[in-house]
Amino acid sequence: MPRSARRAKGGARQKSRGAGQASRRGRQNWLNVAYVVFALSLVGIMVFFLAINPASPSPGPSPSPSPLLSRPGDHWHASYAITICGTPVPQFPDDTSGIGIHTHGDGQIHIEPERAADAGYNANLARFMTSTGGTLTEDTLQLPDGRKYTNSDLCPDGRPGQVGLLVNGHEVRPIASYVPQNGDNIALSFAPLP
Repeated sequence: MPRSARRAKGGARQKSRGAGQASRRGRQNWLNVAYVVFALSLVGIMVFFLAINPASPSPGPSPSPSPLLSRPGDHWHASYAITICGTPVPQFPDDTSGIGIHTHGDGQIHIEPERAADAGYNANLARFMTSTGGTLTEDTLQLPDGRKYTNSDLCPDGRPGQVGLLVNGHEVRPIASYVPQNGDNIALSFAPLP
């Protein structure tokens, strides 16, 4: 075979090889794009599900995703109501105890700590009840006038009652250590078991 024919044949082989490599490179690029799109889709799906179903809050009684803790100098308010076997208890009178969580007889819990000992997790419902002259534990509610209600005590209708807490319409446990948040609507009760 003449030399020029061999050259032409070799050139065609090189062109053919070049076209094959370009074709493989094109497929490899598409595969890379597909991997990137797939990975970004997975990340997007994970972000979406985390946004609509956040992780549980850290241990603590608050129904808020991340409870704020009061600090000296804060002045927060949470409305409260107390019922015993379905009967509302009158608002507690103005408190002069000097504790940083108290009431002024206005149906509000005032969280206004002046010292660290009255702030943070110390500004809880048990401490509020103490400031009024009452007591609150997980199973006992004692009002300032001395009336005491303990889980399983009977309501006037003969049914056993239980201490309960609703915050912004949601049942909350533990009760006594709940730390009121600014703007909360707190409903403390001793009510017949469902």
